[in-house]
Amino acid sequence: MSLYTTPLQFGYFLARLFGLLFVVRGKKEERLSDILMGVLLFILALDIQDYTFGFAGINVLWNELNGFPRGVALLVGPVLYFYLKAQLNSKFTLHWKDAIHLVPWLLQFVILLVVFLQGKYAVQQFQMSKTSELLGQLQNAVRIGSYIFYFYLSLKLYKAYRVWSLNHVSNADVLSFKWYRNVIYGLILGYFFKEGMNVVDGYLDLDFYQDWWWNLGLVAIIIYLSIYGYSQTQPKYIDFGEDETDENDMNVDGGFGEKLNTLMQMQKPFLIPDLTINQLSKQFNVPINELSSYLNTVEKRNFNDYVNAYRIAEFKQEVNKPENAHYTLLSIGLDCGFNSKSTFNRAFKKVEGKSPSQWKSETIEL
Repeated sequence: MSLYTTPLQFGYFLARLFGLLFVVRGKKEERLSDILMGVLLFILALDIQDYTFGFAGINVLWNELNGFPRGVALLVGPVLYFYLKAQLNSKFTLHWKDAIHLVPWLLQFVILLVVFLQGKYAVQQFQMSKTSELLGQLQNAVRIGSYIFYFYLSLKLYKAYRVWSLNHVSNADVLSFKWYRNVIYGLILGYFFKEGMNVVDGYLDLDFYQDWWWNLGLVAIIIYLSIYGYSQTQPKYIDFGEDETDENDMNVDGGFGEKLNTLMQMQKPFLIPDLTINQLSKQFNVPINELSSYLNTVEKRNFNDYVNAYRIAEFKQEVNKPENAHYTLLSIGLDCGFNSKSTFNRAFKKVEGKSPSQWKSETIEL
């Protein structure tokens, strides 16, 4: 064990362990996103495998398996992107046409495998040839292009979802997936730092220890993905990406708002912490687009803010009841439909301009 081996070995085996946990949970709960996250962790483990084994003195990868195609960098982007699609849409499934995203990696794998199967001497000859040098340059260009393309697609999809979530779910804070956005940014920094180190290595011919640092960055990402990703609240149902009629083309009659407000006050669907606009539209028996159009054009606020306004109004009524005097403000807020302290405080301050405790103390003084 040393400063160089311990972090890599920890990250390597952590990725293997949580990769397995994600796959098992995904199969058990029939959640494709978990399976894809498990695959991503296995890929990241393979990405630091050479250095992990090398610093541990295990040289089988450079001796018996020299030339075997073990590069997986071209898989990172596609798997990351499809994980997000599966996480944001419970109906999403992979189809054979999606295999096109694996073509660059598959071509690289087949070419190197053909050379490897010809024997050790053929591998050495190939590695010293001009063809290998040109292929390596092409691989570098394709790899960087893959990072840019899939990280861009992932961030674009995430930002579109954030806009959508405010109009479709009432717990948008919990389902914001900000941790995933952090992962994307972390991978962007980590992999482009790796590419920068490769450029420097090409000029300065760094030794095994000097270009070790990018592996440490991937270990940090593995830890974050494993522990934080596994502990995230998994939504039962999100349908982001499903086709919907353009809500701007929908018209609402004059009595729609009055009927909706009556429903909200009498039946109190806002008490459901994970209430969605789809559930409310079914309960109110109106098209989802008509409901969304009303909120955006008449109420001038999104679904998330609309529902939270009712929850805050309910909280104000409940907090002043004598029978609730022994309950904390948070417990009352949770009973009113909020699902976390941070969401409760953030929503309350957005409406009232102050925290629940400040509002309570000022109300008592009055």
